[in-house]
Amino acid sequence: MLGWGAALWLTWIDRDPRAYRGGQALETVLGAAILSATWTATLAGRGGYALLNRFLPAMAGLGLLLMAAGAHRCWDHRRQFALLSLTLLSPLPFAIQQMLMPTRLTAAMVTRLVGVLGVPARRAETVIVFPNSTLRVYDGCSGLKLMTQVTVLAVIVLCFFPTSLRRASIVLAIGVVMGFVVNATRVGMLGFVASRAPSEFDYWEGYVAGSVLFPIVATALAGALWKVVLTPCPPIPRRSAHTSNATNPCGSQ
Repeated sequence: MLGWGAALWLTWIDRDPRAYRGGQALETVLGAAILSATWTATLAGRGGYALLNRFLPAMAGLGLLLMAAGAHRCWDHRRQFALLSLTLLSPLPFAIQQMLMPTRLTAAMVTRLVGVLGVPARRAETVIVFPNSTLRVYDGCSGLKLMTQVTVLAVIVLCFFPTSLRRASIVLAIGVVMGFVVNATRVGMLGFVASRAPSEFDYWEGYVAGSVLFPIVATALAGALWKVVLTPCPPIPRRSAHTSNATNPCGSQ
């Protein structure tokens, strides 16, 4: 729904009535066939995020575009296709999740964070051992979900605010890093509670660490950095040679 809403809003912003006068007869038939197949697959599917279901929004968008404008307008709507393809990114397919799961890295960073807070701890694989308790970092607490969510928001931002390849890469990297760091901070807070007040662990895990507070914090921090990255630098005014010589005591005589 987020991808559809963003794609429709972007289309409305960039609307050009002359561009939507219908495609050729063959393109219209092909678009209608794709749209019908998408609708049939949606009704016949079992829901969830099967491989085919991930492609359905982009396929539906392609069918609508072929009927409304024709194939020659596909490249002009590449940002809309990117938004409709967000289902390929969130949630990630299970096989890719297993490849990218940063559970050990999260456990290592949490061990360092609680050490900075003065809590002695050592790590054994994904288990953090405190003097009077232990904390296991499971795959669900690795931060991959939050990293993916913030990266999806980064893609949406880039679709609305196109920029250079270098800045786009920085925006995506900020999304990944913010998701990881904020999640590690969340797990580190749980580790601190587990080491100092084990009896309060369930409360903090259910009502604080499990709340929407940390996704909001990750989004806010990433958004602030995205604004800095995407804000164009003001041009440096050039000084004329006459002005330079007049104000420079070392200028030519």
